[in-house]
Amino acid sequence: MKILQFTLTCPFPPLSGGEIRCAANARALSAVGEVLTVSLTGSPAQTWLPNVRHLALESARRNGAWQSHRPHPTMRIMPADELAEADALWRAFAPDLVVVENIVLAQLLDLAPQHGARTVIDLHDIDSKTVADGIAGLPVLKRLRKVRENRRRIKQAREADRHAAAVADQVWVCSGVDRRCFPPSALPATSG
Repeated sequence: MKILQFTLTCPFPPLSGGEIRCAANARALSAVGEVLTVSLTGSPAQTWLPNVRHLALESARRNGAWQSHRPHPTMRIMPADELAEADALWRAFAPDLVVVENIVLAQLLDLAPQHGARTVIDLHDIDSKTVADGIAGLPVLKRLRKVRENRRRIKQAREADRHAAAVADQVWVCSGVDRRCFPPSALPATSG
């Protein structure tokens, strides 16, 4: 089995919580097949894991994956050159399974119909809840001053979550609370 894993940052070596989770996923997935991890930031890195290779999306490194102002509250809107490079890597590697890290990279799921691989969106958290909680935590005057913009941002974030759940074959979540945010058909069965 061949597995393609898209991550925002290079998880080798894992330094942050998200990188630790992505490295753990790569390690677990390597038990069932060859894993190619492709990151939008960082340089190609050697991994200590057998059966795992890492590449960096060169166009994303040139474009700069982190922007202070994004048009979408939770997704990184990928330029055409990044999508084309991701599409070419997907086609060349011909994976059986593609794992996409978090909503920030959910736009990559839209490439799936062209390639036929099963897809998973790995949600480290529910970004629409994070956006809503952040807005709710603002002082009242700040919330009221931007009430329309805040409603739009929450709506966009929820739509991104729903779209990812509808497009991906499976959604991985971290908790029972997060699990309740999605329809049961989108999530894997749990034991116990």
